[in-house]
Amino acid sequence: MVDAIYTGTVYSVSSKEVVIIDKGTRLPLEIGTGTRVLRDGESIRATQLKEGEQVRAVVNLVGKSHTREIAVLTGDAARRAARLK
Repeated sequence: MVDAIYTGTVYSVSSKEVVIIDKGTRLPLEIGTGTRVLRDGESIRATQLKEGEQVRAVVNLVGKSHTREIAVLTGDAARRAARLK
């Protein structure tokens, strides 16, 4: 498995796609049945993500890329991610 990890700010949210801004670039993340979405270690629905939240996304790049996980960053991790923009 080859994964890419992206860190960015939630730009828009739907049940099928979350778009984040990573270093100024819009990155659409497809939401599938196998995608885990987490806030504070708890599973949430993708539609519970809020615009402006800092997130880390893990995307499998083998074959048709798919988003494995989106985790909301909190505290120090969110502040570090905001500085990287």
